[in-house]
Amino acid sequence: MQEVSVLEVQLQRLDHNLATLQALVGASCRLCPIIKSDAYGLGAIPIARRMHRAGIHTVAVYSPAEALHLALAEIPLTTLILMPVRDSELP
Repeated sequence: MQEVSVLEVQLQRLDHNLATLQALVGASCRLCPIIKSDAYGLGAIPIARRMHRAGIHTVAVYSPAEALHLALAEIPLTTLILMPVRDSELP
């Protein structure tokens, strides 16, 4: 029998982790968390909203489709696309 993994996300811990990382790098350096693959299955939209409220300005995603997903949710973050983009046509 295989063991089942469980992942529990506590968004308030995300706030703490972001604040801790920001303190480590200093106020003059901005963080750019990666939330590709729907935040690794955790839900990119609620994670991005929480990050925005925590003071994040930019997030990274893998594809233009993932960037569009965030844009349609009207989350005011700059989005960095990591995959090579050869065509500006969105799906």
